[in-house]
Amino acid sequence: MTRPDLTLDADALIKLEKGDRLIWTLISVGVRRQRRRITVPAAALAQAWQGRGHPNLVRALGACDLEPMTPELAKQAGTLCGLAGTSDVVDAAVMASAASRGDAVLTSGHDDLARLAEVVPTVRVIGI
Repeated sequence: MTRPDLTLDADALIKLEKGDRLIWTLISVGVRRQRRRITVPAAALAQAWQGRGHPNLVRALGACDLEPMTPELAKQAGTLCGLAGTSDVVDAAVMASAASRGDAVLTSGHDDLARLAEVVPTVRVIGI
């Protein structure tokens, strides 16, 4: 069975910026050895991009595909919020993004995505 590609949420991006070794290893192995595609939804990047100076995040983004927040993705995220009874459109956009490609989501905020995962059972949420 082929491993799914990965979508990163804001929590994963924040850990990258902080230099967390586990997530850096997962990204490195995923890209170099397993040839997995790593996607970062623009909404997650906006949430993680706090303050000034993000050298680790900038470096990590070089290995990722940045997905824009299109009107279609925004509608899907809004629909997921309604179905899951949550108001976090960024997490919903991450889940909708991953669902569109069959990706797994890499996060350190597994609880944040749990309600959304119930309505998108095709997306595996991987806690780090």
